[in-house]
Amino acid sequence: MKGLCLGQNSGAIRIITLGGCGTLAAEHPDFDSVVGREDVLIPVTAQRTVLRLPNGPQVSYYIGQNPEVAADLSRMDPFDAAVAVRQMARALENDEIPRDVSNYAEYRAAMNRHEVRRQAARRRNG
Repeated sequence: MKGLCLGQNSGAIRIITLGGCGTLAAEHPDFDSVVGREDVLIPVTAQRTVLRLPNGPQVSYYIGQNPEVAADLSRMDPFDAAVAVRQMARALENDEIPRDVSNYAEYRAAMNRHEVRRQAARRRNG
């Protein structure tokens, strides 16, 4: 499962590392402590989505750094949380993710602004 596994803490799900996150862990010395935080919990559906992503460790690190985003994911419908995690993964992959957000609503607003700018540029360029 790409170096990640399910961890259970008081009935809530969190992400812990087992290794295999080499490059990302080398770039971020705090990787294990950020991803293994016991106070950052996400729904099982979001957890399983992260485990299936090619950039799952990167998504885990982002969520670990932004506990408010994790809290927002926990309040979502499980299906919506999984979709949101996939959107975050795509944005991280394309280096489009806003770094200065404190919750999921701000993240979505920033991504919507980015999409509007991208579509406007497409229309201008043909």
